[in-house]
Amino acid sequence: MTTIAYKNGEIAVDSHISEPSYVINCTALKFNMKMGCILFSTGDAGVHDRLVEAFVAVDMLEDFIEPKYLGGKSGTKFIVYDPESRLLTEVYRNSDNDYVSIYTYPEQCNVAFGSGATFAMGAMNFGANASEAVKAAAISDTLTGGVIHSFDGEDYIASDGVEREFQT
Repeated sequence: MTTIAYKNGEIAVDSHISEPSYVINCTALKFNMKMGCILFSTGDAGVHDRLVEAFVAVDMLEDFIEPKYLGGKSGTKFIVYDPESRLLTEVYRNSDNDYVSIYTYPEQCNVAFGSGATFAMGAMNFGANASEAVKAAAISDTLTGGVIHSFDGEDYIASDGVEREFQT
């Protein structure tokens, strides 16, 4: 799964790819840079590359909501971060497959997506920035971890990773 956190124009994502019982990769790049934007997705990971290709092919984000682009499992979210404006836009298809929504978040807000979203939101509500929030989520969410990649405007930062502490 994926955990994405956004706060005050900064966005961060983990790099942990796993199945329920084992880790596949702890250094995956869960984002693409295309057309001056940074693209993320949560939900069906197999759909991400197709969504990136479709995003590049359309002229306007509103054209992107066509069902042919948002195929795959329901609940897939496609996240577009514009480093110039530092704004985040979410494209989401609901679980009943009967509508697609587009929403642009204001720069001064907290929002999180993915398996560790609840933990990341809690951390941000207590003062953590986006990167710190994803690191906090990795402590409690077994599907979040690895290197944390963050973007603050056009600045890119990769952490050295997250160490987990297990209590016995």
